[in-house]
Amino acid sequence: GPLGCYALRPGLVDRARATELLSLQGARMKRPSRVHISIATRSDGMIQDVRVGGQAVIVGEGEIRDGR
Repeated sequence: GPLGCYALRPGLVDRARATELLSLQGARMKRPSRVHISIATRSDGMIQDVRVGGQAVIVGEGEIRDGR
């Protein structure tokens, strides 16, 4: 999501194209993935909605506890 917003704001991606972005990542970590990003903008160009999706596999889990 943040990557899509970053690309949209300076004009690297136009508003129409921002509704269907695909981020390919993790290849060097031997965990390639595809992250689907959709960004909706208002008529004034401001970002209104960001959606991120794709498939996921749990590779680890944990819990954070308050030490108080």
